Amino acid sequence: MNKCEIKNCERDTEDKFCTHHQMSWEAINSGFEEWQNALGTDLTWENYLIQLIEDDAVKTGDLAIDVAIFELEKVSDKKFD
Repeated sequence: MNKCEIKNCERDTEDKFCTHHQMSWEAINSGFEEWQNALGTDLTWENYLIQLIEDDAVKTGDLAIDVAIFELEKVSDKKFD
């Protein structure tokens, strides 16, 4: 059994993320396609994640923010504490 890869999450998992963070990742992933359809294909994965994390108008839950930060740190130089 492994631990969830999200920083400060101690939940056990057999995959990359615990069940809670996996559900958030799936919602983020499917949401990206919806945002691209609405805003155009110029929207990048990185910019999408930044919007989820930083835009107060976007109602993003804590678990989804955890996942967005994890994914953003993989694709950019941005680091979050």
